[in-house]
Amino acid sequence: MDKCVRLADEICALLQSGIQLDPQSLSYVDSTFSNPTSEQLEAIIKDPDNCERDTLIELISFPDERLQLKIETLLEWGRYGCQDEQALVGLLVGRRPEALIRFSDGRSDIRLTLTPEAIAPFVARLRITRHLPAAIIGLIDQRLPETHRNPVKVRLRNGRAPLDENQSGFILDLLPTLANDAEILACVDFGLQFLEEAAQASDYFSALVKKRRALLHNLKKMEDFRSLLDRENMETLVMRGERIPLIDIVDAQKKIAMIDKISLKVYGQTDLQQVPTVRTDHFDCRSVEAFKKLVRRLS
Repeated sequence: MDKCVRLADEICALLQSGIQLDPQSLSYVDSTFSNPTSEQLEAIIKDPDNCERDTLIELISFPDERLQLKIETLLEWGRYGCQDEQALVGLLVGRRPEALIRFSDGRSDIRLTLTPEAIAPFVARLRITRHLPAAIIGLIDQRLPETHRNPVKVRLRNGRAPLDENQSGFILDLLPTLANDAEILACVDFGLQFLEEAAQASDYFSALVKKRRALLHNLKKMEDFRSLLDRENMETLVMRGERIPLIDIVDAQKKIAMIDKISLKVYGQTDLQQVPTVRTDHFDCRSVEAFKKLVRRLS
């Protein structure tokens, strides 16, 4: 069987069995279409004269991780090129596959037929022409638990850009240290995000230290602001022109912990600056009414 036909068969079967809309796309749908019900979404999809129909179909027919995990072995085996991608688009346009769309928030499932306009972006998101370096594939297959092999490969395939030589070297150093780590996928996600941010860096350890210190600086700003709140209320600080730091404390602390873990695993050392302890309880506005009152008084 032709490899493109085989891939098209698999994709159509997976679409029919259902794909789940990711939280980011769901949030965009809700903000764009004012929190629509499943029935309202279906009404838009079934109305060929609705100007928002094609945009909505393209948005919600987004390949989920389950679909990508299922086809990863085929992609690795097939070594698909640009002509293969075009052929796959043609096959899917001819078949007009039906997709079952599942929502994670309790809304009922809906079915839709992928339009020709939505199929090309859908295939592009699969990144079937991106091939991981052979050394990374070999390392993943030999050193990582089977349950994590395809999830790691999918994450590497989904990166914004193909890995260059330096980035591949970082991944080759990192992955063997994660074989028995319960946070392996979180570490890979963070590592890829870090590589995107440090694209121009020549020394990744120094870049990790720099990122860690920037996060520490933000936590220190929040610690100082919380000290002010212990003495004065929010209204007084705002009226005085104090700048309110918008920092996700828990997220910053998690990122610092991840930097420490990766630095120690790959380089055997990390930055020694201590992480400040910052309370994560809410500010003065503990209710909607209190917040509205503050806004009215400051208006």
